[in-house]
Amino acid sequence: MSSYKLHYVERAYGRRSERTTRLEDAKDERRLSRRLAEVQLGQLHEVVLQLSKNCFEIKKLCLTVVVSALVLISTLSSDSGHAGLDPAHFAGAGIVILFFYLLDCQSYFYQEKLRAKMEDIIRNYLDGTNEAPPGRIFVLGVPVKDRGGLGSRVGHALFNASMLFYLLLGAIDLAVFCLYECKYIG
Repeated sequence: MSSYKLHYVERAYGRRSERTTRLEDAKDERRLSRRLAEVQLGQLHEVVLQLSKNCFEIKKLCLTVVVSALVLISTLSSDSGHAGLDPAHFAGAGIVILFFYLLDCQSYFYQEKLRAKMEDIIRNYLDGTNEAPPGRIFVLGVPVKDRGGLGSRVGHALFNASMLFYLLLGAIDLAVFCLYECKYIG
């Protein structure tokens, strides 16, 4: 029986067949599932954007703290009669850089983990099933690779292009320390 005739019969007699009820329930369930996926995707998108902003703010704060701490240490050490640089200056800067590096790695780790979750949601949304189809999907313009388990995801969070900033700061700190040790600066 065509759906037009079925609706006509239902309207005329005021009853619905069990088959029609099951079909409509399945459609409602799919609609609800898709809507929940859209809402969840929107919320995860906002969190990823916030984490991305936090990573940038962490880098700015790191540079501010390193410069401020070095100026403060230099000022305090010159007032106490110990003018000049001290190896503690370089160690202090290295510790601050390491602290902010680990903080940024943590934000990057969760950002990547959320992107992977978003990729799963998109795949399920497009496929309409609980099974993810093969291939890659770009989440927010960033391809998310299957990095395997927790260890490989942590490794990628520790070593990626975003962390070059800290490598550069650490290299500058080390280079100036080497110049200090070789007595080129004092």
